[in-house]
Parts: sequence; C-alpha cells; structure tokens
Amino acid sequence: MIAVDWRTLDATEMAPLYATESGRWLRELAWDSAPAWAAVELARTTWGLPGLVCVDVTRRVRGWTFYLPVKDRLDIGGFVSDSSEGTAILVDALIERAGSPQRLGGLVFATAADLASILTSRHVFHQRYSYCLRRLDEAPSSPMVSGRQPVRLPGLLRDWSESDIDATSELLYESYDRNAGPIGPGATLHDWREYVTNLSCHGGCGMLSPLLSRVLTIDGVVAAATLVSTIAPQTAHLVQLAVRRAHQGAGLGHALLATAVEASRHAGFRAISLLVAQDNEAALRLYQQAGFVEQGTFVALRAANFELRTQNSERRTEPEHELRSENQEV
Repeated sequence: MIAVDWRTLDATEMAPLYATESGRWLRELAWDSAPAWAAVELARTTWGLPGLVCVDVTRRVRGWTFYLPVKDRLDIGGFVSDSSEGTAILVDALIERAGSPQRLGGLVFATAADLASILTSRHVFHQRYSYCLRRLDEAPSSPMVSGRQPVRLPGLLRDWSESDIDATSELLYESYDRNAGPIGPGATLHDWREYVTNLSCHGGCGMLSPLLSRVLTIDGVVAAATLVSTIAPQTAHLVQLAVRRAHQGAGLGHALLATAVEASRHAGFRAISLLVAQDNEAALRLYQQAGFVEQGTFVALRAANFELRTQNSERRTEPEHELRSENQEV
C-alpha cells in the first residue's frame, strides 16, 4: 500500500468514503457529520485542502486523512484506516509532511486500526478522550451527584449570545492557563477568540446554540459558561464547560452541567454528549453518575511542549476541585 495525494481522486471516488464515515458517526455517536464532510469536500475541490489516501495494489482506498498547517504544526482533521499497515503508512506520511512527530496536532475519532499504538511507536504525544452520551428520553437521575447537594447558582444565569464572545474567550484563556486545550499549546487570548468565534459563526463543533448555552455572571463579571451545540437534530453536545479559577471548588461546574442537561431536555433533544480526557478520573466518575455512558474514543494529538506544559499545570492544580469537559478545568 502507498499514500497518495487525495486531490488526485474525483468527487465520485470520495463520496462513498464520506458516506461510510458519516454512517459510522451517526450510528456510534448519534452525531450527524454529513454537513462537515460536505464542507471538507468543498474545501478539497475548491482551494485544495491537503490530504492523503492509502491505496492498495488494486487502487482500492484503504484509508484517508486530511490536515491543515497551523502555525508551526500540522492539525489533523480526520483519520480513517481499515488496517494496521494503512494506519502506519498514513501516520508516517503525516510526520514527513510535518517535519517532526512533535508537530502533529488535532482531534480524531479513534476508529483507525491500531492508531494509538502506532502513534506511540512514532513518538507522537497524544491523549485519549471518551465521547460520552446521556440519553434524555429516559427518567431523569437524582439531583444528588457524587453525594453533593444541588448548588444554588449565585449571580445571574442567562442565555449566551454573540456579544459574549470576548468575555467567553477571556474566561477560557484564564481557565486553561495557557495549556493546550482544544487549540494547541501556548494559546493566546487572540487564539481563544478565534476559537469561540469559529464555534459561534462557522460550526466548529456542530452548530453552537445560544438558547442552550449559558453565561453565569457574578458582580458583573463572567464567572462561568457552558457552550452547547447541536450535532444532530436530536443530539446536543456540551462543547465547553468553564468556571473561573476564583470560583472553582464551589460546585458551580456540577450545577452548570445539570443546567445544560435540563436545557437540552426541555428543548426536545433526546441526547446530550461531551468529550472528557480519559485520565481525568474525577470527571469521568461525575459524568457516569450523571447518566453519561461512553460511546467511543477520540485521540487528541498534541504538538511539542504540551506534555511539559501539562505537567507544570498539574503541580498547581488541586485535583479534588477539578472537573474538565474537553480537557477543561472547571
């Protein structure tokens, strides 16, 4: 098998690949990814979004991936392979284009054969994330979570709006403490603003729903927020749950999680999902007790310096106050 530029394939050759992957996401994650693949194909055929396909001797496509150069790294946007050999060929080709295994970033649904072990063997630093789903058409769970009494939220809780982009960006910047989060190591406030703007205006992770998202202000300052998107007609997704460090440890994260669940249920959604790092045992326990069940695994590729930054951050964090969604500390 060999890796070739995916721009050598025409649209009719790519269509069944997208259809297969779209079906997998809908079946396993309750996530309608068809609009995302349509946008990827438009980018591939118009301005030349770079990517690779792995083909065998019969020219049958056995795997594919696409990527985008961002600053000094290569962000992987998708990765599919039906064999260990194909996975290794694609990973090696990506490393060659990045110039180093430490320059690969991105978040991918981990369905490719032996992906994690091959990344490890190539010294590509990565983290495993659990994709968890809570069914909302079932009986609601008890308001008691992890033995905690329900928290009465202080301040003002209101719907999120585009006017909150700047304040939300600053909140995420402060909460992540310059760690990688979803946008790579060394993220600046400007980077976070681009991230939140992309979520709000360009469907970065489904379509952000202001009616499901919330902002909590205390003394006129945004102290916490939930950003919730729609990823299918009946599935909501908790993209971000963040609490300013000065207010962590007071149960606000737990209360906001319950708020996001109930807002989604009230809006008629049948499920709500989220991503959480598998090494965050406290958050995993909380989500399990709140009715979330793991449906799949994602792999986050982390560019150079992420591991060191994470280790330094862990020295400053009190684990008993830590709750993260999408690697977020709340």
